[in-house]
Amino acid sequence: MNLIIRDMTTADIECVCKLLEDVITETYKINNLKNDDLYEFIAEKKHGIKEFNGNDKCKGIYKCAFCNGILVGIGGIYPLCKDILLNIDDQYKNELEIGSLYIHVDYQKKGIAKELMAKLVNEIVMMNKEYFFLDCGYKSSQLYWERILGAPYKRLESYFDANEHYLIWKIETKEAKRIFKTENDE
Repeated sequence: MNLIIRDMTTADIECVCKLLEDVITETYKINNLKNDDLYEFIAEKKHGIKEFNGNDKCKGIYKCAFCNGILVGIGGIYPLCKDILLNIDDQYKNELEIGSLYIHVDYQKKGIAKELMAKLVNEIVMMNKEYFFLDCGYKSSQLYWERILGAPYKRLESYFDANEHYLIWKIETKEAKRIFKTENDE
């Protein structure tokens, strides 16, 4: 598997939007989520990507994962989302979030998410951030992140629906470097 992870460019936006639509739709199915907000959620994620301006890091940094030339994953760093801001201590409100980490279903469980996280953590390291946040509302992904990152900083029961919980991790950058074995290891 020839995996290349690089910064997203404006030329990638259309393919990234298609990837988001496919992966989010499949993730809703896998997690037995109601579709009542599916299209709204996809539209929200696409809007964030379409607002991308490679020259404005304040709006976000996105990395794309390509396997044999095919876009198979995306992940980003950006200011904390509303749901995280509402549920964390004020002292962390200026930290960043790693999010919108989506891997095409045919390429999951191949280490791509971990490689993509290593690149994103490397960016956080270069920004001299002590912490960053990651959130997740998908049961299937929560299991993955709990295995990799341990217990979440916040676990909000029935946040989206009766059995749909919302997990937030506050991750120390030094620990993330160890977990994801970034390029900037000292």
